[in-house]
Amino acid sequence: MNLTLARSQLALLRHSRRLTTLLLIATIGLFWGGNWPAVRFILMDVPPFTLRAIGFSTGPFC
Repeated sequence: MNLTLARSQLALLRHSRRLTTLLLIATIGLFWGGNWPAVRFILMDVPPFTLRAIGFSTGPFC
């Protein structure tokens, strides 16, 4: 009985990991795709080298 329960829990865990992986890939894709329009609008007000300096200086802290 315990072996059957363990197998069912293992199957649920595998399914949830696949779902989590797919959701993470979709989230990364959305953020990566949204980065291009955001940078385009930011570059209208901030010079490119200033934007890069901000990114390099704050990147290690994120």
